[in-house]
Amino acid sequence: GNFVMGLSGTNGRVRRARLQDMLIGMAGRKNIDWKRMRLFLIDERYGSTNEDDSNAHLVRVALIKRLHKANIAFPEEYLLAPDTSLVPVEACAAEYKDRLVALLDQEHGPHLVTLGLAADGSVCSVFPE
Repeated sequence: GNFVMGLSGTNGRVRRARLQDMLIGMAGRKNIDWKRMRLFLIDERYGSTNEDDSNAHLVRVALIKRLHKANIAFPEEYLLAPDTSLVPVEACAAEYKDRLVALLDQEHGPHLVTLGLAADGSVCSVFPE
């Protein structure tokens, strides 16, 4: 099987920079078998037109582009991200849920999930109130 890892996004310039550093570090690891890695996003921004706010964009730029530059294959389908072009947001969430459940069922995962805790107490864009 494959190793399934969930990646939490973040907001704020400093926290996004730390996430970018982590992804760059992962891309440089020689002991990861990228053919057997599957990544999914824990959260994503919906309705934002700024690509730099997108968690999927951050993963593509900081991790996947670096893997490709190092001649390491990581096909786009190995990254599961919500299709934020779907409207309404409920359709986006339902479609992503279906794809995510299928991946997790197939791979008996997730095997590792990163979580971010924001100053307001939210975890993965789920707010405590």
